[in-house]
Amino acid sequence: MESLYTWGVSMIQDIQTRYPDYDNFLETVSRIGDPAYAFSIIFPIISTINTLLAADILMVSVIAEWSNTLLKWLFREDRPYWWVRESNSLRKGYPYLKQGPLTCETGPGSPSGHVMGCAALLYVLITACIRHYSARCKRSGENSKFISTTFWSIYVTILMLVSLSRMYVATHFPHQCVLGAILGFLIGHYFGNAHAKPTAYWHSSTKLKLLAFVLGATVLSFTSYWIQKAFGIDPQWSVKMAFKWCEHVENVHVNTTPLFSLVRDTGLGLGLVSVSPVIQRATDKHNLMVSVACVLAYCTALHLAQVSVPTSDAKIFYMCHALLYSTIPYVLIGILPRVATVNKRKTN
Repeated sequence: MESLYTWGVSMIQDIQTRYPDYDNFLETVSRIGDPAYAFSIIFPIISTINTLLAADILMVSVIAEWSNTLLKWLFREDRPYWWVRESNSLRKGYPYLKQGPLTCETGPGSPSGHVMGCAALLYVLITACIRHYSARCKRSGENSKFISTTFWSIYVTILMLVSLSRMYVATHFPHQCVLGAILGFLIGHYFGNAHAKPTAYWHSSTKLKLLAFVLGATVLSFTSYWIQKAFGIDPQWSVKMAFKWCEHVENVHVNTTPLFSLVRDTGLGLGLVSVSPVIQRATDKHNLMVSVACVLAYCTALHLAQVSVPTSDAKIFYMCHALLYSTIPYVLIGILPRVATVNKRKTN
């Protein structure tokens, strides 16, 4: 593993040396690849157009982030920006890795959460686009292979850019990005593919079945947390590494910690339970203007509520965020289609 890390560091140095003029671009790509954007931006946007597609995006994003957190605790891998300072294998002194505002991630390094979440989410979007344009090609008698090849090329290109950006900001080694891409693809294929049995199962799952799944995942997550503590392993060891080796401590944020991810996923999962079975809410017949207005109003209110959550008490902080995140599926999958479709019927 040390030799793999050493090779990864040399590759990261090479990337940072080769592309200094693309600093802003790569940091922007890294920001857009943040799993939080799936919940706060992409899911709300898609919910104004197609409810079931939005639900698929939310489900694969939650599963990707949840499984990513557990795998990070299991693998306990380092991140480049602190490994170069901690490793004993670098006898000639540690190489310099440039840090930026996005470097100071607090979770363990493998697999890459950005790449994993992006791969799962993009799989859902890409396959939806392929289905849509392939159907149009079939009606017009055109060849749909070109459409499929184009979209999958876009998929690979975006994943490569996100991986490159994560290495550029020294948050991930190359192998961590590759593993994230593979796992994200599999999650998208099995939980966001209309033809896959797991997707069909959760689409039609009753509230009780989905609640059992969410509670089981939550219990497993927090059991993993306490098992680590019982064996003398600090689940927050990576957070301490971030504070120790981050050049600018103000760039360490609580919403990058594994515990915050689990709280967010629990809230979103319970929100999905409240609107299940989602197949009954499937609609793409929204009044677009009404949908956009409702989403903008809700997202603004949600943001104001989130920044108002007190940070002095950890329990209150996490409980409030779990509650707020649980409202996202309830509002955008449960309430929005009713409001938007009613208004569309009236205008017709």
